[in-house]
Amino acid sequence: MRSYILKVELNQDEDGRWNAAVPTLPACYTWGNTKEEALAYVQDAVWCCVEDMISHGEPLPEDIK
Repeated sequence: MRSYILKVELNQDEDGRWNAAVPTLPACYTWGNTKEEALAYVQDAVWCCVEDMISHGEPLPEDIK
């Protein structure tokens, strides 16, 4: 299995929810009730985005390590 290192931006909304976004994959974002939950969900979202890009023959962004 491959490993990827990506920057994740976390922000907390006024209602307490945590938003997690991956700037290098604009369609890859999610939220959780806690910071830990948002990080777990964004990890799943990254795998879905990367697998989708690979299956469609799209190149991964250059800043994915």
